[in-house]
Amino acid sequence: MRPLLLFALLLAGGAFVLAGPPAALDAAPPRPAPTLTGLGNPFPDVYPRGELDGKGPVHDLAVVDGRVYLAHGSTNSGVPNRPVYYDVEVEAWGVDDAVLHQEGIYSLEVGPSGRLYASADDAIGRPAVLMIRRERDGTWTERVADPTENHSRHTFEWADPATGDTLVLVQNGAPHFPDVSVSYDGGETFVQYGYEPPAEDVNPLRRYTFFPFQGALYATSFQPRDVPGYPEQKPRPYLIRYTGDRDQPFAVVLAERDDVFPGSGSQIDAVVELGDHLVVASGRFYAGTALERGHMKELAVPERARDLVRVGGVVYLLGSDIGAGTSALYETRDGETVREVARFDRPFVAVEHADGAFYLAESGAEAENTLWRYRPAP
Repeated sequence: MRPLLLFALLLAGGAFVLAGPPAALDAAPPRPAPTLTGLGNPFPDVYPRGELDGKGPVHDLAVVDGRVYLAHGSTNSGVPNRPVYYDVEVEAWGVDDAVLHQEGIYSLEVGPSGRLYASADDAIGRPAVLMIRRERDGTWTERVADPTENHSRHTFEWADPATGDTLVLVQNGAPHFPDVSVSYDGGETFVQYGYEPPAEDVNPLRRYTFFPFQGALYATSFQPRDVPGYPEQKPRPYLIRYTGDRDQPFAVVLAERDDVFPGSGSQIDAVVELGDHLVVASGRFYAGTALERGHMKELAVPERARDLVRVGGVVYLLGSDIGAGTSALYETRDGETVREVARFDRPFVAVEHADGAFYLAESGAEAENTLWRYRPAP
């Protein structure tokens, strides 16, 4: 008897029946591989040929109502922007019926109310615009700045956990500290906070980026070094905090960027909360549990920090090397350790997540694809 055969002796009608081995099970189907799909370039269909050159740069992405909106354009385009999006459900490009009177849109933020805010600093066709946003019904609102030298360099909507109030804050770009306009009524009216008259010895090129952390609202400034024309001017405070006092709503926390981050870098491009950690893209990736030097640690990502997106309890970090034409996606679950999850032969500059897939922006008016979809293996 061969040892690999399983014999069973059965009694059937007085006869012994010899049973052989069971039939082999079918092999499991192969696991689907991750996919990277180019979604095309909408700009040649949106802008006439003569207006296309300045519209190609893509700076940021935001997802609202199943649409991935593209912040794009530049200050030398010479024409207003259109709200361009990719519809995730129907898998097609679209354009909202609106004209945004800015040569370039540089960042997009979805507020707690579900409104989409667009930030820029170069108005065209009308006075400077303080606030640009997409309302919940899909229409767009532009609120003209007063005074008109202000710009919506960063717009942020925040629900104050202490009062339940929803604030709209705009870093308005005028040469005052803290250069912030605040709306306490949902964007209908704004109060401007800053020195009056403008401080002559304060660098007007400093700008603030808002973000929440541990229940409070902070803002950091962009502090360029050795700016031509402003060599002797004082830096604005790097980190400020919202106090809740409408007479003096901002307090200085730290004066210099070096008081927060361990190395030199650029303005903050993206900020995400992860539990008790703050994860920051600012030239490099940093994370920490307190906004002080020694608490914010650089994360082990070799590429330049480009963008962040949180999906549930995981933060994904997009780093890229534009010169080499490559980029990579990493994840952190604890704000301490980092793991690479995908590598691309494309220089992606922004990332968002919708419907189980990552959407990645590639910059350039002539690029075959300005948006890509990366779907990980299930």
